[in-house]
Amino acid sequence: MTSELEDARKLAHGTYNDVIVAEHRRSAGYRAALGATSEQGPAVHVVLELPEGSRVIDWAETYEIDGVDSSAAPRLGTSYRLIVGPPTGHSVDGPARGSLHYETRSR
Repeated sequence: MTSELEDARKLAHGTYNDVIVAEHRRSAGYRAALGATSEQGPAVHVVLELPEGSRVIDWAETYEIDGVDSSAAPRLGTSYRLIVGPPTGHSVDGPARGSLHYETRSR
């Protein structure tokens, strides 16, 4: 399961409705470093399924969900409105922060 997925930040800027969190992945060596029982931390990679069926990947130190920054990744299986904005800066060790915003879908 090491297929390469496009970085979600490369999507065209705008709003994407009904984006589903399809999968959570952990980076190689994550469990060995933190212990087998730990499920928290920034090493979660979130695979998002777009309405047309394509998939992209998102990872960050923090995720903005409903206007709140947290180290918790968006919930698996949940539908979100994804807002893609221009990057606010680049980190040497990781992706740009602040360019993706998740909003819980009201049904």
